[in-house]
Amino acid sequence: AGAFPNPGSWGLDYDGWSALFFGPGSPPGSGRGDDPDADTAENLLEFGLGMHPLVSDPERLPVGVVDGYEFVFTYTRSIVSTGLTFTVEVSSDMLDWTPVADEAVGSAGVLETREARIPMDGSRLFVRLVVTE
Repeated sequence: AGAFPNPGSWGLDYDGWSALFFGPGSPPGSGRGDDPDADTAENLLEFGLGMHPLVSDPERLPVGVVDGYEFVFTYTRSIVSTGLTFTVEVSSDMLDWTPVADEAVGSAGVLETREARIPMDGSRLFVRLVVTE
């Protein structure tokens, strides 16, 4: 795999991103936990994944597929969204979650595609992406 672009010293924090889409201040719908486009992705997740908060674009949400004996969880993140941590977690009961490694597998412009390959052993498996500031 080749090198992936690094935004270097430039980037955009949540407040700057919010002002671009919603205007200055904190207008209705601009909160981190809001979902003004009703696509099930809260604004903080949309910021991290490089989504548009005012256009329903659920096709940009993480996806999972079975590949042989692995569950492959893929997501695309914005490399210019600063101040965020992305963690893929797995659970068998949705109560106790364990982080798993993911790696960059591609890039296009300011978006980086990452995937986590999780071995399947026949037991129930839940996977989520946690984005935190």
